[in-house]
Amino acid sequence: MKLPFISCKCITYGRVSTLEESIYSFLQQDYPGERELVIVNDYPNQKLIFNHPDVRIINLDYTFSTIGNKENYAIEACKGELIAVWDDDDIALPNHLSNIAKYWKKDTTLLHWQKGVYYNAPNITAIVSIGNSGIVYSKTAWKDIGKSPIENAGGDMSLVIRIHNLGREKVVLASPPDDEVSWFYR
Repeated sequence: MKLPFISCKCITYGRVSTLEESIYSFLQQDYPGERELVIVNDYPNQKLIFNHPDVRIINLDYTFSTIGNKENYAIEACKGELIAVWDDDDIALPNHLSNIAKYWKKDTTLLHWQKGVYYNAPNITAIVSIGNSGIVYSKTAWKDIGKSPIENAGGDMSLVIRIHNLGREKVVLASPPDDEVSWFYR
């Protein structure tokens, strides 16, 4: 079976220390399929530089008026059909992209993790129904809903609801065993 091309979409604005950890967690992935990390930086006073064939940084000299506009720009730049949310302040364990491929089914529009880990230094706790962090959706579904909502706060929830409305039978609620959980929300 051919493994899907997974595009990890990361939008950032001035959070270099957490972004470095997020990039590192991408580079540690054990996924044997095609993948990329697309980082969109619209902080005009900062130019990010990192040279790696699987990481593409797009530095802009202007700031988007909404997060929704920035999300749409980033997703347009992604080459894969699967779009994995890769927040600049979250961390994926090495099996995260492999988990995505494992739980993604044919005709799926949205992969929603039901288990994860919440890191709020110095505490680490298990979480269930982790909301919209670490979601994965098809680029086709994103286009079918008219792209990301042009919002600032709550746009990720609006996106998830719109994809759910395409057909709940196409949404996978993944609940990996505790020893396979792969996403750290910070």
